[in-house]
Amino acid sequence: GVRVAAGSGAMRDVSNPVGRGDPLEAAYLLASRSGLRPEDAYGAVSGAARAAMGLPEVRVEAGFPAELLAVRGDRLSGALSLAYSRIVVHRGRVV
Repeated sequence: GVRVAAGSGAMRDVSNPVGRGDPLEAAYLLASRSGLRPEDAYGAVSGAARAAMGLPEVRVEAGFPAELLAVRGDRLSGALSLAYSRIVVHRGRVV
């Protein structure tokens, strides 16, 4: 298959006129407009995007800096909807 990676650098362009540089929004657009399953759309903006940029895989273990995204909802499709709340932890700090 084809490896798909997506980013969130689009700040108002033709394909995303209200772009906010949000990776979950990019995943939502992939799932809603391109027909990707929510799991594949999220993978494109998370692990696949890190791999495409040459970044190491994130590990959630003691001793490693936290890189986490916590969202409300019971399924990934709910988290990708545009009506969510979230907490982002980058390098061990809530941002």
